[in-house]
Amino acid sequence: MRKNIFFLLVYILCFKISLIAGDNSQLNVIGFSSQGDYLAYETFGVYDGSGTPYANFFVVDTNKNDFVVISRLTGEPNENIAIFRNENLKKIEKKLQTYQIEKENLGVLRIHYTIYDQLVDTHKARFIIPFHNTYDIILNEYILENDPDTTSPVKIFTLILKNNAGDKKTLQKDTSLPKSRGKVFSYRIERIYTYNKNVIAVFLNAYSPGFEGPNMRYLIVTGSIDF
Repeated sequence: MRKNIFFLLVYILCFKISLIAGDNSQLNVIGFSSQGDYLAYETFGVYDGSGTPYANFFVVDTNKNDFVVISRLTGEPNENIAIFRNENLKKIEKKLQTYQIEKENLGVLRIHYTIYDQLVDTHKARFIIPFHNTYDIILNEYILENDPDTTSPVKIFTLILKNNAGDKKTLQKDTSLPKSRGKVFSYRIERIYTYNKNVIAVFLNAYSPGFEGPNMRYLIVTGSIDF
């Protein structure tokens, strides 16, 4: 009985810690192009401390796993974020047209781990494409260095795709930490989308030290499912 209570308390504590964040970014997947060559999405939120809204827009080349559009916008302190986002979405309309992005053309959401999935290993995910294959996504973290300011380890990652025949493909392998990512100390898989059974897009949560607690930002890794 005592053991059960102990484990329950540990679970509740871990659950609460996971929810404490200075600034949790939110994700809005806008859509793929008709052939799946490009994917557009938005991340947005309010900076902790200042109360300033931000909205970042990205278009990624899914074949190259690289950005073709990056637009980072910041509003005024305490500005209404819904109005701010709406105005900025209108500003990127031409860019969406350039890459033939179709809004709400989202492919298939194969995996979605929420912050409530405390008992799930969010470094692994398995999904099945009917009449095609079974796939595993494996996220491995590596310590790059220790942050002298926070004593937390600064980490990079490798993301691997594996099929049921045992074939493996590295979707991304960090060799250094981009400045734009910040001093990330933890990663987790959040969502996996596929498009036309041959394109994959994996959204990761990246946690770094913040003003009032850990900040969470989104990363994306894309590639081909075909081996």
